[in-house]
Amino acid sequence: ISQTKYPPRHDRVFVTEQSLPAIIDFDLLSTVDVGNVWYGSSTDVISSMSDRARELGANALIQVKTWHQPSGFSWAAPHGSGQAVYIKNFEILQTAGVAGSWH
Repeated sequence: ISQTKYPPRHDRVFVTEQSLPAIIDFDLLSTVDVGNVWYGSSTDVISSMSDRARELGANALIQVKTWHQPSGFSWAAPHGSGQAVYIKNFEILQTAGVAGSWH
């Protein structure tokens, strides 16, 4: 995990299930784990994870996984995890074949 601290952000966060190839320069800021206690969708979890990433100063979430599991009063509450990172050069993402979406 990077020792560099980034200020909170207010713009969109790039979200991908993939790892980043070695040619992409980035700082790993933190692991982000989110879980709901009630029913919901994976989109809700990705939104919550993106909000947390912005708080940490990250501009991307990598290795994102979502799933449903029993929690609180729900048999299938959405949960998610990923790595909050600061990517230093977004232009190389497309050439490197990294697919994802903005949230």
